[in-house]
Amino acid sequence: MGAQLLEPYDYLATWGISEVVHVGSEPIAGFDKNHLTALDSLGKADVDWVFDCSAASTRVAHARALSERGLPTIFEKPLAMNADAGKLVLDLFAKEGIPVQVGYNLRRSQAFSFVRDTLSSSSLGVVNEAAVSVGQYLPDWRPNRDYRSTVSAQARLGGGVLLELSHDINYAIGLWGHVHRVAGETNNSGQLDIDVEDSAQGIFIFDYLSGPVEVSISLDFLRRTPERWCRIRAQKADLHWDLLRNEVKVSSSSEETLYKFEDSLDDTYRLSILDMMGTGSGSLDSIEDNADALHTLDVIDAWRVSSQSGGGVDVRRTTSRV
Repeated sequence: MGAQLLEPYDYLATWGISEVVHVGSEPIAGFDKNHLTALDSLGKADVDWVFDCSAASTRVAHARALSERGLPTIFEKPLAMNADAGKLVLDLFAKEGIPVQVGYNLRRSQAFSFVRDTLSSSSLGVVNEAAVSVGQYLPDWRPNRDYRSTVSAQARLGGGVLLELSHDINYAIGLWGHVHRVAGETNNSGQLDIDVEDSAQGIFIFDYLSGPVEVSISLDFLRRTPERWCRIRAQKADLHWDLLRNEVKVSSSSEETLYKFEDSLDDTYRLSILDMMGTGSGSLDSIEDNADALHTLDVIDAWRVSSQSGGGVDVRRTTSRV
Protein backbone atom coordinates (compact mmCIF):
# COMPACT_ATOMS: atom_id res chain seq x y z
CA MET A 1 0.00 0.00 0.00
CA GLY A 2 1.51 3.32 -1.07
CA ALA A 3 1.10 6.76 0.44
CA GLN A 4 2.05 10.22 -0.70
CA LEU A 5 3.46 12.69 1.80
CA LEU A 6 4.12 16.38 1.48
CA GLU A 7 6.63 16.30 4.36
CA PRO A 8 8.57 13.38 5.89
CA TYR A 9 6.77 11.17 8.43
CA ASP A 10 9.33 8.44 9.02
CA TYR A 11 7.18 6.31 11.31
CA LEU A 12 4.63 5.54 8.57
CA ALA A 13 6.91 2.67 7.51
CA THR A 14 5.78 0.71 10.55
CA TRP A 15 2.10 1.06 9.66
CA GLY A 16 1.89 -1.18 6.60
CA ILE A 17 3.00 1.43 4.06
CA SER A 18 5.57 -0.11 1.78
CA GLU A 19 6.27 2.70 -0.65
CA VAL A 20 6.20 6.48 -0.59
CA VAL A 21 5.93 8.99 -3.40
CA HIS A 22 7.27 12.21 -1.91
CA VAL A 23 6.53 15.64 -3.29
CA GLY A 24 9.84 17.33 -2.51
CA SER A 25 13.54 17.23 -3.18
CA GLU A 26 14.83 14.91 -0.45
CA PRO A 27 14.21 11.17 0.07
CA ILE A 28 12.40 10.04 3.22
CA ALA A 29 14.36 7.87 5.63
CA GLY A 30 13.04 4.44 6.54
CA PHE A 31 11.67 3.32 3.17
CA ASP A 32 13.24 0.98 0.63
CA LYS A 33 11.64 2.87 -2.23
CA ASN A 34 11.53 6.64 -2.41
CA HIS A 35 10.27 8.19 -5.62
CA LEU A 36 10.49 11.97 -5.93
CA THR A 37 7.86 13.76 -7.96
CA ALA A 38 6.04 17.05 -8.37
CA LEU A 39 2.43 17.49 -7.28
CA ASP A 40 1.25 18.46 -10.74
CA SER A 41 2.61 15.19 -12.15
CA LEU A 42 1.01 12.99 -9.49
CA GLY A 43 -1.83 10.70 -10.59
CA LYS A 44 -4.20 8.12 -9.16
CA ALA A 45 -2.11 5.36 -10.68
CA ASP A 46 0.91 6.48 -8.66
CA VAL A 47 -0.52 6.31 -5.13
CA ASP A 48 -3.46 4.99 -3.09
CA TRP A 49 -3.97 8.01 -0.85
CA VAL A 50 -2.29 11.19 0.36
CA PHE A 51 -1.12 12.43 3.77
CA ASP A 52 -0.76 16.20 3.32
CA CYS A 53 1.42 17.64 6.09
CA SER A 54 2.10 20.94 4.36
CA ALA A 55 1.52 24.44 5.72
CA ALA A 56 -2.08 25.58 6.14
CA SER A 57 -1.46 28.33 3.59
CA THR A 58 -1.12 25.73 0.81
CA ARG A 59 -4.27 23.74 1.53
CA VAL A 60 -6.65 25.21 -1.04
CA ALA A 61 -4.15 24.80 -3.87
CA HIS A 62 -3.30 21.26 -2.79
CA ALA A 63 -6.96 20.34 -2.30
CA ARG A 64 -7.79 21.46 -5.81
CA ALA A 65 -4.95 19.43 -7.32
CA LEU A 66 -5.56 16.31 -5.20
CA SER A 67 -9.34 16.22 -5.56
CA GLU A 68 -9.11 16.68 -9.33
CA ARG A 69 -6.81 13.66 -9.43
CA GLY A 70 -9.22 11.58 -7.36
CA LEU A 71 -6.79 11.08 -4.48
CA PRO A 72 -8.22 10.36 -1.00
CA THR A 73 -6.43 12.65 1.45
CA ILE A 74 -5.71 13.10 5.15
CA PHE A 75 -4.86 16.74 5.87
CA GLU A 76 -2.80 17.43 8.95
CA LYS A 77 -4.48 20.00 11.20
CA PRO A 78 -5.59 22.67 10.76
CA LEU A 79 -7.81 22.21 7.74
CA ALA A 80 -6.85 25.63 6.33
CA MET A 81 -5.99 29.21 7.30
CA ASN A 82 -9.61 30.20 8.02
CA ALA A 83 -13.15 28.86 7.79
CA ASP A 84 -13.87 30.12 4.26
CA ALA A 85 -10.75 28.39 2.95
CA GLY A 86 -11.59 25.27 4.97
CA LYS A 87 -15.07 25.08 3.46
CA LEU A 88 -13.58 25.35 -0.02
CA VAL A 89 -11.17 22.48 0.73
CA LEU A 90 -13.98 20.17 1.86
CA ASP A 91 -16.29 21.19 -0.97
CA LEU A 92 -13.61 20.42 -3.57
CA PHE A 93 -13.45 16.82 -2.33
CA ALA A 94 -17.24 16.57 -1.99
CA LYS A 95 -17.68 17.71 -5.60
CA GLU A 96 -15.51 14.82 -6.79
CA GLY A 97 -16.85 12.32 -4.24
CA ILE A 98 -13.35 11.73 -2.83
CA PRO A 99 -12.77 10.72 0.83
CA VAL A 100 -11.05 13.32 2.98
CA GLN A 101 -10.06 13.47 6.65
CA VAL A 102 -8.51 16.07 8.94
CA GLY A 103 -5.81 14.91 11.34
CA TYR A 104 -7.37 15.89 14.66
CA ASN A 105 -6.14 12.62 16.08
CA LEU A 106 -6.79 13.28 19.79
CA ARG A 107 -10.40 12.22 19.13
CA ARG A 108 -9.08 8.74 18.45
CA SER A 109 -7.44 8.41 21.84
CA GLN A 110 -8.81 6.10 24.50
CA ALA A 111 -8.80 8.89 27.07
CA PHE A 112 -10.91 11.18 24.86
CA SER A 113 -13.49 8.42 24.44
CA PHE A 114 -13.51 7.88 28.20
CA VAL A 115 -14.05 11.56 28.97
CA ARG A 116 -16.74 11.95 26.32
CA ASP A 117 -18.59 8.85 27.52
CA THR A 118 -18.30 9.97 31.15
CA LEU A 119 -19.86 13.33 30.27
CA SER A 120 -22.68 11.78 28.26
CA SER A 121 -23.46 9.26 31.03
CA SER A 122 -24.29 12.10 33.44
CA SER A 123 -22.21 10.40 36.14
CA LEU A 124 -20.52 13.74 36.86
CA GLY A 125 -23.79 15.63 37.08
CA VAL A 126 -24.18 19.21 35.90
CA VAL A 127 -20.90 20.75 34.72
CA ASN A 128 -20.20 23.88 36.79
CA GLU A 129 -16.82 24.81 35.33
CA ALA A 130 -14.52 23.44 32.62
CA ALA A 131 -11.09 24.45 31.40
CA VAL A 132 -8.75 23.32 28.62
CA SER A 133 -5.08 24.27 28.67
CA VAL A 134 -2.02 23.48 26.56
CA GLY A 135 1.40 25.08 26.47
CA GLN A 136 4.99 24.30 25.56
CA TYR A 137 8.02 26.48 24.89
CA LEU A 138 8.17 26.80 21.10
CA PRO A 139 12.00 26.58 20.79
CA ASP A 140 11.81 23.14 22.47
CA TRP A 141 9.39 21.70 19.88
CA ARG A 142 12.03 20.98 17.25
CA PRO A 143 15.39 21.38 18.99
CA ASN A 144 17.41 20.67 15.82
CA ARG A 145 15.86 23.55 13.87
CA ASP A 146 15.68 27.30 14.28
CA TYR A 147 12.11 27.59 15.58
CA ARG A 148 11.70 30.96 13.83
CA SER A 149 11.94 29.19 10.45
CA THR A 150 9.11 26.73 11.21
CA VAL A 151 5.47 26.99 10.20
CA SER A 152 4.51 27.55 13.85
CA ALA A 153 6.37 30.87 13.94
CA GLN A 154 5.24 32.41 10.63
CA ALA A 155 1.91 34.13 10.01
CA ARG A 156 2.12 33.72 6.23
CA LEU A 157 2.22 29.92 6.62
CA GLY A 158 -0.53 29.62 9.22
CA GLY A 159 1.49 29.75 12.42
CA GLY A 160 0.52 30.97 15.86
CA VAL A 161 -1.10 29.20 18.79
CA LEU A 162 -4.67 29.40 17.47
CA LEU A 163 -3.98 27.23 14.43
CA GLU A 164 -0.97 25.27 15.67
CA LEU A 165 -2.61 24.27 18.98
CA SER A 166 -6.10 23.87 17.52
CA HIS A 167 -6.12 20.17 18.47
CA ASP A 168 -7.33 21.28 21.89
CA ILE A 169 -10.08 23.52 20.52
CA ASN A 170 -11.19 20.62 18.36
CA TYR A 171 -11.37 18.02 21.11
CA ALA A 172 -13.37 20.48 23.24
CA ILE A 173 -15.86 20.69 20.37
CA GLY A 174 -15.90 16.90 20.33
CA LEU A 175 -16.79 16.85 24.03
CA TRP A 176 -19.34 19.68 24.26
CA GLY A 177 -20.58 20.43 20.74
CA HIS A 178 -20.41 23.58 18.70
CA VAL A 179 -19.49 26.95 20.16
CA HIS A 180 -22.15 29.65 20.32
CA ARG A 181 -20.10 32.58 21.59
CA VAL A 182 -16.49 33.46 22.36
CA ALA A 183 -14.82 36.24 24.32
CA GLY A 184 -11.08 35.95 23.89
CA GLU A 185 -7.77 37.66 23.41
CA THR A 186 -4.52 36.87 21.64
CA ASN A 187 -1.08 38.20 22.51
CA ASN A 188 2.44 38.41 21.18
CA SER A 189 4.75 38.74 24.17
CA GLY A 190 7.78 39.66 22.07
CA GLN A 191 9.82 37.00 23.86
CA LEU A 192 10.18 34.71 20.83
CA ASP A 193 10.88 37.14 17.96
CA ILE A 194 8.00 35.78 15.85
CA ASP A 195 5.19 37.54 13.94
CA VAL A 196 2.28 35.45 15.30
CA GLU A 197 0.39 35.25 18.58
CA ASP A 198 2.34 33.24 21.16
CA SER A 199 -0.53 33.00 23.65
CA ALA A 200 -4.31 33.14 23.65
CA GLN A 201 -7.02 32.91 26.29
CA GLY A 202 -10.76 32.74 25.87
CA ILE A 203 -14.15 31.96 27.42
CA PHE A 204 -16.48 29.90 25.25
CA ILE A 205 -20.18 29.03 25.44
CA PHE A 206 -20.74 25.54 24.02
CA ASP A 207 -24.17 24.29 22.92
CA TYR A 208 -24.03 21.02 24.86
CA LEU A 209 -26.94 18.58 24.65
CA SER A 210 -27.94 19.07 28.29
CA GLY A 211 -27.59 22.85 28.12
CA PRO A 212 -24.97 25.57 27.58
CA VAL A 213 -21.52 24.92 29.06
CA GLU A 214 -18.91 27.61 29.71
CA VAL A 215 -15.34 26.51 29.02
CA SER A 216 -12.12 28.49 29.33
CA ILE A 217 -9.33 27.67 26.88
CA SER A 218 -5.68 28.72 27.20
CA LEU A 219 -2.99 28.15 24.56
CA ASP A 220 0.62 29.27 24.55
CA PHE A 221 4.13 28.79 23.17
CA LEU A 222 5.77 30.10 26.36
CA ARG A 223 5.55 27.46 29.10
CA ARG A 224 8.98 26.07 29.89
CA THR A 225 7.37 23.04 31.54
CA PRO A 226 4.92 21.48 29.04
CA GLU A 227 1.31 21.12 30.14
CA ARG A 228 -1.76 19.72 28.46
CA TRP A 229 -4.91 19.09 30.43
CA CYS A 230 -8.68 19.34 30.64
CA ARG A 231 -10.39 19.99 33.98
CA ILE A 232 -14.10 19.57 34.65
CA ARG A 233 -15.71 20.56 37.95
CA ALA A 234 -19.22 19.14 38.19
CA GLN A 235 -22.13 18.55 40.52
CA LYS A 236 -21.20 15.03 41.62
CA ALA A 237 -17.47 14.77 40.90
CA ASP A 238 -14.48 16.46 39.32
CA LEU A 239 -12.52 15.10 36.35
CA HIS A 240 -8.93 15.91 35.39
CA TRP A 241 -7.56 14.63 32.08
CA ASP A 242 -3.76 14.88 31.82
CA LEU A 243 -3.00 14.43 28.14
CA LEU A 244 0.76 14.22 28.64
CA ARG A 245 0.49 11.43 31.21
CA ASN A 246 -2.40 9.84 29.28
CA GLU A 247 -4.51 9.46 32.40
CA VAL A 248 -7.81 10.66 33.82
CA LYS A 249 -8.56 11.22 37.51
CA VAL A 250 -12.16 11.30 38.74
CA SER A 251 -12.62 12.65 42.26
CA SER A 252 -15.66 12.96 44.52
CA SER A 253 -16.08 13.73 48.19
CA SER A 254 -15.82 10.02 49.02
CA GLU A 255 -13.37 8.55 46.53
CA GLU A 256 -10.74 9.17 43.87
CA THR A 257 -10.10 6.89 40.88
CA LEU A 258 -7.18 7.12 38.45
CA TYR A 259 -7.60 5.68 34.96
CA LYS A 260 -4.45 5.07 32.92
CA PHE A 261 -4.50 4.44 29.18
CA GLU A 262 -1.98 2.50 27.09
CA ASP A 263 -2.35 4.00 23.62
CA SER A 264 0.13 6.54 22.25
CA LEU A 265 -0.25 9.53 19.94
CA ASP A 266 1.30 7.41 17.19
CA ASP A 267 -1.51 4.91 17.72
CA THR A 268 -4.10 7.61 17.10
CA TYR A 269 -2.46 8.56 13.80
CA ARG A 270 -2.25 4.88 12.91
CA LEU A 271 -6.02 4.54 13.35
CA SER A 272 -6.62 7.45 10.98
CA ILE A 273 -4.33 5.90 8.39
CA LEU A 274 -5.86 2.45 8.70
CA ASP A 275 -9.31 3.91 8.13
CA MET A 276 -8.06 5.73 5.03
CA MET A 277 -6.53 2.46 3.82
CA GLY A 278 -9.87 0.72 4.36
CA THR A 279 -8.52 -1.65 7.00
CA GLY A 280 -9.54 0.23 10.14
CA SER A 281 -12.61 0.04 12.33
CA GLY A 282 -14.27 3.05 10.76
CA SER A 283 -15.47 3.86 14.27
CA LEU A 284 -15.47 7.63 13.78
CA ASP A 285 -17.93 9.53 11.62
CA SER A 286 -15.81 11.35 9.05
CA ILE A 287 -18.70 13.65 8.10
CA GLU A 288 -19.13 14.76 11.71
CA ASP A 289 -15.37 15.00 12.20
CA ASN A 290 -14.92 17.15 9.10
CA ALA A 291 -17.79 19.42 10.16
CA ASP A 292 -16.09 19.85 13.55
CA ALA A 293 -12.73 20.51 11.87
CA LEU A 294 -14.41 23.27 9.89
CA HIS A 295 -16.15 24.60 13.00
CA THR A 296 -12.74 24.71 14.73
CA LEU A 297 -11.81 27.33 12.14
CA ASP A 298 -15.11 29.15 12.77
CA VAL A 299 -14.11 29.38 16.44
CA ILE A 300 -10.59 30.59 15.62
CA ASP A 301 -11.94 33.24 13.24
CA ALA A 302 -14.33 34.48 15.96
CA TRP A 303 -11.52 34.39 18.56
CA ARG A 304 -9.45 36.73 16.38
CA VAL A 305 -12.39 39.10 15.91
CA SER A 306 -13.11 39.09 19.64
CA SER A 307 -9.48 39.90 20.43
CA GLN A 308 -9.52 42.81 18.00
CA SER A 309 -12.86 44.19 19.19
CA GLY A 310 -12.35 43.58 22.90
CA GLY A 311 -15.80 42.03 23.31
CA GLY A 312 -17.75 38.81 22.93
CA VAL A 313 -18.52 37.52 19.43
CA ASP A 314 -21.15 35.08 18.18
CA VAL A 315 -19.51 32.24 16.25
CA ARG A 316 -20.50 31.88 12.63
CA ARG A 317 -21.24 28.34 11.56
CA THR A 318 -19.72 27.72 8.17
CA THR A 319 -21.36 24.74 6.50
CA SER A 320 -20.01 22.31 3.95
CA ARG A 321 -21.43 19.47 1.94
CA VAL A 322 -18.89 17.10 3.52
